[in-house]
Amino acid sequence: MIAHADVKESFKTFLSAYPSSSRVWIYQSARVMDDAEAARLEEEARQFAKQWAAHGKALDATARLVFNRFLVLIVNDRVENPSGCSIDSSVHFVQEMEQKYNTNFFDRLNMMLHYEGNFTVMPLSRLRKSIEDRSMPGDALLFDNTVTTLGDLRSRWLVPAYDSWVVK
Repeated sequence: MIAHADVKESFKTFLSAYPSSSRVWIYQSARVMDDAEAARLEEEARQFAKQWAAHGKALDATARLVFNRFLVLIVNDRVENPSGCSIDSSVHFVQEMEQKYNTNFFDRLNMMLHYEGNFTVMPLSRLRKSIEDRSMPGDALLFDNTVTTLGDLRSRWLVPAYDSWVVK
């Protein structure tokens, strides 16, 4: 079990070498990777980020696998902006990792929550219903994988489910 405070606190300075304006893409795996897989996948993602380029110019980029489940790609756009083609290449990389690690990184209808010290995946329709009928624990936190900057990841990636975009 991991306490809410520990999970939230771990992101306040996440990748502190990168500015808050850095672009992020978050891909949630359909399954938890075991530690060995997670280490391999993160290393492959970091290698991809090292060679990632936009119009022949290297991007200041890195990657992390968080909680053995979230593949996070980060680009410091103050150095070089990612282009459509470079973003396409990252999507192709993630698709390759899906195949290699037998998971799905593109199912946006399964939401990751943290409550009662555990991580739980819930279909969006069930989450909406649970919020609507107030059966979701009041302290449930939702991972908002729609954040697009590192600053937002640090401050609002993990938000109370009852205050999230799901209910808006």
